[in-house]
Amino acid sequence: MAHTLHIFPSTAAVEAHHRSTMEETGVILGISALTLRRLAEEISRTAGEEVRLISNVGRKLLLEEMVREQYAESTGHYAPLKDFPGFVGALDLLFGELKQGLINSGQFAAGARHLHCGPNLAELAALFARYNNALDRRELIDRNDQELTAIRHLQQGGILPQLFEEVGNVAMHAIYDLTPLQIALVAELSRRLPVKLHLPYNPGRESLYAYAAKTAEAVESLDNSNLSLEPVFAESSGVFLTPLLEALFAGSELKHTAFTAPGPMALLAAPGAYRECEDIGRRVRALLEEGVDPGRVAVLFRDLKNYGPMLEDVCRRFRIPVSSRRGAPLHTAPLVKACLSPFAVVRSNFSRDEIISLCNSSYFAPAGGGVSPDIIEEVLLGARYIDETSGTVE
Repeated sequence: MAHTLHIFPSTAAVEAHHRSTMEETGVILGISALTLRRLAEEISRTAGEEVRLISNVGRKLLLEEMVREQYAESTGHYAPLKDFPGFVGALDLLFGELKQGLINSGQFAAGARHLHCGPNLAELAALFARYNNALDRRELIDRNDQELTAIRHLQQGGILPQLFEEVGNVAMHAIYDLTPLQIALVAELSRRLPVKLHLPYNPGRESLYAYAAKTAEAVESLDNSNLSLEPVFAESSGVFLTPLLEALFAGSELKHTAFTAPGPMALLAAPGAYRECEDIGRRVRALLEEGVDPGRVAVLFRDLKNYGPMLEDVCRRFRIPVSSRRGAPLHTAPLVKACLSPFAVVRSNFSRDEIISLCNSSYFAPAGGGVSPDIIEEVLLGARYIDETSGTVE
């Protein structure tokens, strides 16, 4: 009997689906759910190409070696950045975005020639080509190449992996930001099996679901009769508030749930960033062995540029299901901007009197009356705000 293969954005979501299926049916036969990355791995493995997948840490080391060789004589526009740690991370992100956009080094170089900053982009195109050549010499591929291999295999009429033997259709859930490379992979799969892409939508709140519009438009623009790819718009229901927003709107009629800390706070110290990630990995592994739901474990970093690849490598070694999604920076969210705005005032060297005058002005006053300058002054005094005319800011 044919069944549906479900595709989710993360391994944690896949495991949650498996647990739900076990509770409902009591048994799981074969693979009923996987991630888009796992799908590419399975199809690439079926292609039978004798190449190895480079790890995240190995990719960073390869890029560092490539940059040292490229700028050994300290010549070139980006030569001053060769020892800057963020340069390698920026190259890694750039090359990944180019491959996800289905742009090779030749196309990148050709496009650079038509721009006013062409020489600088041509230098980046040369680094991109050098990176791809370094992978080829070592018979390695990265995650993006793996997806390209899967697409070529399907385009050439290759067979599907064994996990598709009892599959009648495919359903994709909670994946709203598909890249051109991922869309191409899903499109090729839809030539073999019907694929439904579930996207959230609410006609009364279009702006709230604008993040899914780009993927929907890209899928609809394919317009190929040979594709069985159907976007399914589901109108979401329920409360659209996170615990933070729910606490912010405490005066509303919404029901509130009291949140308590799950455990005590512990301070860790390790000799290096990678060792920190290993310590975190051991603690997460211990939690999973105790039966904790992986979907309830979160690891937060101030900056994922350096820690993200290292933690993903550690989780792969410790067999920890992990998903790292790099969306829009948090500081672009309106709520976060509002929370950080008082600190921007402090950094701008406004005096206390100027702040009180601003808060009492007609430009600042909300509907129903302005903010009392006496209250503002009490808050500033309570916060021990001292402008530079009186001394240093505390």
